[in-house]
Amino acid sequence: MKREDVVLFGIGSILQDRDLIDRDLLGNSLGISARSLSNILSKLVKNDMIRSTGSEYGSLSSIQLTKNGEKEFLAIKEDLIKKRSKNVFDEGVTIDISKMIVSPGDPYDIIGIVDNVVFRKTSSIEKVIERITSHIRDRKFSRYFEEIIGTTFHTSTFELEHVLKRSSIYGIPSIRRNRDKEVSAEDIRSMIFDAERARREGDIEKAKGIYGSVLSNVVVLDMNVWVLCFTGLIQCLVYENKEVRSVELLDEVMEVVETPVHKSLLRKLKADIIQDLGRMDEASRLYHSCLAVLSERENPILRITVLNNLGVLYLRKDDRRSATALWKDALRIARKENLPWMISIASINLADVYSMNGRIETAVRSLRNARKILEQCGDMEGLSAVDFNMALVQIAKGNEKMAYRYFERSKSFGLLYLRKSEERERVFKERIRNIEK
Repeated sequence: MKREDVVLFGIGSILQDRDLIDRDLLGNSLGISARSLSNILSKLVKNDMIRSTGSEYGSLSSIQLTKNGEKEFLAIKEDLIKKRSKNVFDEGVTIDISKMIVSPGDPYDIIGIVDNVVFRKTSSIEKVIERITSHIRDRKFSRYFEEIIGTTFHTSTFELEHVLKRSSIYGIPSIRRNRDKEVSAEDIRSMIFDAERARREGDIEKAKGIYGSVLSNVVVLDMNVWVLCFTGLIQCLVYENKEVRSVELLDEVMEVVETPVHKSLLRKLKADIIQDLGRMDEASRLYHSCLAVLSERENPILRITVLNNLGVLYLRKDDRRSATALWKDALRIARKENLPWMISIASINLADVYSMNGRIETAVRSLRNARKILEQCGDMEGLSAVDFNMALVQIAKGNEKMAYRYFERSKSFGLLYLRKSEERERVFKERIRNIEK
């Protein structure tokens, strides 16, 4: 069985279960590099087995089987069922591939097993488990990551060389790569993935270093990637409590960014920061200017983010009705677009107003659903927010003991952003005092 056959079987198996192929997970399941996978996919295209309409950047691609590819996939599948129905590993472990193919679970997991027992003919179950465990772990975080990086911008390649020349203003030691070495879009994507993971896990220094390294590769960056990295870097600076400097940097970059969607992303981030600085009216104007640009159809992720954060602003102004309306709209779009991480954020926000309005069980249900999603994403900061809001729900129930327990648990993830941690402390104490009265 050739390696192309295993890849073709994998593609066919995935397309029976979903519409898009995640190239990262496919390569991870097969245990091969992105370059090797691209070579195999090119051969399959040349042999008229698949058609690929995927973009250059990003792991999700529209890959379709041709008529020849569909025929070959069914032949490979039948061959696996008939000729390789059982494979015996060491320690007496038996894998029945035919049963897996007839009643499949996650296709990416099946590909890993088939590749090991059919192509590699490995005799170690540990190797199979190690690889599948690795790609499952990465997939948990990638659910969050793909929602963020999957934002689609329709812009041409655009370099901001004159802005990057001032990169020293970021205050980071840029990790320069060898200019003689070509940096692929896949390299860039992997680096951003690592940076996002590090930032959500609280390792700000690591995240800053990676963002700086990516930003130094101006030759291979288009405007989409540049803005994504820049906003990630700004969020790191905010976590270091450099809010004023972050706003100054955003203002500087907004002067040279021309695309309305990119400018809206920067305005949204500025609004987030100045809202925390107490400049509510200015933040509100910025959020509304973003909503005027970001359509639900073309920019669902950014629109959801603005709706969520504008809702926070209204709640801080004690306008529960407006906050609830915005969060419900965000939740509706997130469900429509099947964005689980965004669903969890809207659910956490809604839980607070539900509990304040006496709808305790609805609040608890929203937080439990959010927790399941965030556990799958591996988002520790998000789980901290669930615990904090659960503490507020317990206060509304009059259960002070459980409220303190959840509040302490929320602090197990050390929030580096002092304004957020201070606000949580203030809100919690205020709610506690209200039930003591």
